[in-house]
Amino acid sequence: MGERYRASSSTTARLVVALAAVLLLALIGWFVWALWFNVHPKVTSSAQTFPHISETEYSAVVDIQPAKGVELATIRCTAQVMGKDGSIVGQTTYTPTAVGAQTVTVRTLRLGAYFNWEGCTAPGQTDAR
Repeated sequence: MGERYRASSSTTARLVVALAAVLLLALIGWFVWALWFNVHPKVTSSAQTFPHISETEYSAVVDIQPAKGVELATIRCTAQVMGKDGSIVGQTTYTPTAVGAQTVTVRTLRLGAYFNWEGCTAPGQTDAR
């Protein structure tokens, strides 16, 4: 009966523990990397004011702050004007010319209901902020 139900070898147990430790370290490493990447974006932006100028034009003052070493020429920012039905009635994607507050104008096809600042992206940062 001892041969039939013998305990597993200590080598197998060590291998399972070592594999579990490697997987745990990889998971912790990925979590730290993801946290660092999201806490230190390459560019951040926010819309401060967005007045309605005319039936076919909205304007917004936005603040754009790139991280150190990020060139303005590599940044892309997107602003939209949405209609009452939720459809996009105007959109512009542009490259900022300065750091800090600046005015963005979006021309529309018809009267818009509200302004939507999508944000800015930079190489290596796909989520607009």
